[in-house]
Amino acid sequence: MNGREQIQQERVTARGTSISPRRRSWVSVLLSVALIGMLVTGVLSYVLPYSPDLSGMHTWFGIAFSVAIVWHLLNNLRSLTGYLKNRLGKKQLAVGSLVSVVIIVGVFAAFPPFSSVLDFGHKLKQVKGVEAGSYQTLFTRSGETGLALTIELRAGDHYESPPQPLFLGLSYRSTPQMVFWTEDLTGNYLETLYVTKKVATSNFRTASFSDTSLKRRPESLPYWSHKRGVVDDDGLMVPLANNQDLDGVTGATPVGHYDINTV
Repeated sequence: MNGREQIQQERVTARGTSISPRRRSWVSVLLSVALIGMLVTGVLSYVLPYSPDLSGMHTWFGIAFSVAIVWHLLNNLRSLTGYLKNRLGKKQLAVGSLVSVVIIVGVFAAFPPFSSVLDFGHKLKQVKGVEAGSYQTLFTRSGETGLALTIELRAGDHYESPPQPLFLGLSYRSTPQMVFWTEDLTGNYLETLYVTKKVATSNFRTASFSDTSLKRRPESLPYWSHKRGVVDDDGLMVPLANNQDLDGVTGATPVGHYDINTV
């Protein structure tokens, strides 16, 4: 069978679903390219420090993948609907939905192994240490009105801790917990402009991957937490994950130079 005959045969086969072979090939290629791009940039984002360029590429590959998925679903909607009507299709849909719910709940609730995988990726990002000349910009209080304020922080030679052993010859460095807040002329606390996520959510853990429980660390930024003056149910002033006043001013701990833009 030559190429022209093969195309004609594919058109006859696809006639029942009104999908041309050319359209199907476009969707397949776009899905493959976008998936490979997401895979590569996702792996790099997991093991390397934050990069705006890498994050942008991952986002756009994700957009391209989403467009291709919608296109694919529209092309195969009749077949997919018919497949989900039988018993096996319903069972697979239920299993897929359950897996999605487990992932979402596991990540938000920081259950293992979801939390362990994320923590491991965070430690891998810190293996390389602070790169000279690199910095990121953090935006807080987006959409609110007020006086625009920019805070510039440049990491010195001792911004990170000495290398701590991990395993297989790898090591990681700890970065300091930071907070910026405002006071009136008499020293009364007004509001927080930025605070690192570990402090804002009590997301501290031990160095052991087997111990995944959250640790309350009242010794972390105690002056600020007492200035803030919010006492939680356990009698400690260090914030819990369900606090309301720190929404919009919490961010991950930068591993190098950074600027904070707030209003």
